[in-house]
Amino acid sequence: MDGVKEGPTNAKQMDRLDDGTATKEDRIYAVNVFHDEKVMQVQIEYQSLGMTYRETVDIE
Repeated sequence: MDGVKEGPTNAKQMDRLDDGTATKEDRIYAVNVFHDEKVMQVQIEYQSLGMTYRETVDIE
């Protein structure tokens, strides 16, 4: 597992998702965070194949 990384989403993958041509090989993950104050860190918890993962992403 590569982990969660900060940064922009791959535009080509998002285009395929939008037009309905995305496949299982396209790894598309997106998290948008909005708050009244600047967000410095996001903690993400997700499950895959029965395992729970926790990731912390620091935002510069």
